Amino acid sequence: MKVLIGCETSGTVRDAFLRMGHDAWSCDILPSDRPTNRHIQDDIRNVMKGDWDLLAVMHPPCTRLCNSGVRWLHKAPPNRTLADMWRELDEGAELFSNVWNVGHIPMVAVENPVMHKLPPSADRWKLRSKFYQGIADAMAIQWGALA
Repeated sequence: MKVLIGCETSGTVRDAFLRMGHDAWSCDILPSDRPTNRHIQDDIRNVMKGDWDLLAVMHPPCTRLCNSGVRWLHKAPPNRTLADMWRELDEGAELFSNVWNVGHIPMVAVENPVMHKLPPSADRWKLRSKFYQGIADAMAIQWGALA
């Protein structure tokens, strides 16, 4: 299968599909966490227009969509405005809708977890986006068998 893993910089899910023999690619607006020729640095909405058998968007930015982020929709954090918070909510919802309703890709999976309870840190946003290797391997085995 030709597989596009969107909103992924770690390569965890992409590499699980590669190990199963699929033509797998990751895509994110950020660069890959480690050097690879299997990462496309671009907006997933541009790349998903191609010819893919499976689109798995595993970590769409859910900063405002999840429980931990909606609290800022009523009182903005320091140095931010309520308009910023609501714009981020609208952008996150639009991205989720775009990838969920892509239409021409026969198989689509989108993660949208309810996130909370991670201690504050400079890279908390990135730590929350990490994917479990065992789940990535299970997806590659189960979904890859559909090809």
